[in-house]
Amino acid sequence: MKINSTLLLQQLAAIAGQDLQTAIAFKDADTALLNQRPAPGAWSALQCLEHLNLYAAFYIPEIEKTLKRAGSTTPVFKSGLVGNMLVKMVQPKEHLKKMKTFQDMNPAGKALPEDVLEKFIAYQQRLLKLISMAQTTKS
Repeated sequence: MKINSTLLLQQLAAIAGQDLQTAIAFKDADTALLNQRPAPGAWSALQCLEHLNLYAAFYIPEIEKTLKRAGSTTPVFKSGLVGNMLVKMVQPKEHLKKMKTFQDMNPAGKALPEDVLEKFIAYQQRLLKLISMAQTTKS
């Protein structure tokens, strides 16, 4: 996949911003409702957010380190084979197919921390700052 770096960063910022606003709106929702599973074997809203938090705990610091080392951005972003595969896996599809996750990233059956929503909001805010940093990195 090749895409203009500025356009990609703008799209990522828009998505992260929407996710942040949705999470903020969830703060007014009943915790029991957020913990309710829509179907047997499905994750609750808070379990979905905790799953994302577990990945963010790894990726956000890695992105920060990479941005600090990066001298400049390129005008065109080009992902590799693995990147293309990961993008295809997470894109919304008409017919959703269940995907397996790594056991340590699976929130099912684990006690959720009380601050799942607050952590998600904090990670989205950090991500937006990182995207902003990437946008201002000189080529």
